[in-house]
Amino acid sequence: MAVKIDCWDKNIFSIYDSQNQLIDRTREPDSSEIAKADLTPYNFLAKLIVPQIANFGRSMAESQTQWDLLRVVCALQRYRLKHAGFPEDLDALVTGEFMKNLPHDYVSGKPPAYGRREQSFTLASLDWDGSGLVDDLVCHVVGDSY
Repeated sequence: MAVKIDCWDKNIFSIYDSQNQLIDRTREPDSSEIAKADLTPYNFLAKLIVPQIANFGRSMAESQTQWDLLRVVCALQRYRLKHAGFPEDLDALVTGEFMKNLPHDYVSGKPPAYGRREQSFTLASLDWDGSGLVDDLVCHVVGDSY
């Protein structure tokens, strides 16, 4: 049993660096061998479950990124109420009054991409493909001053 748990931990959870809070997407487990295998009474559950488990890194990163962006949206709205407008950049939020620190992208380690307009803003994060392009980021938020 210890061998299975150890193997599970190395194959599945090794993509997450808990100290730096980053996901190494290149270490995601490869479930393609199980998907190609012939269906038998001994592997039918594995064929159903393993592909779902193999994608847990991306699912976890998307969920946490959505929560992180929600925290930034709340801080942006509080900033807007106090200063009658959105800040020029997200660093203005890190004063201790609005946020203690900015969340970071769980793949690239960078802060969320932020764009400010007259009465609205855009936020984006989670560079899963590693392109660095805002349009390729997985999580997007468009906010306004309502």
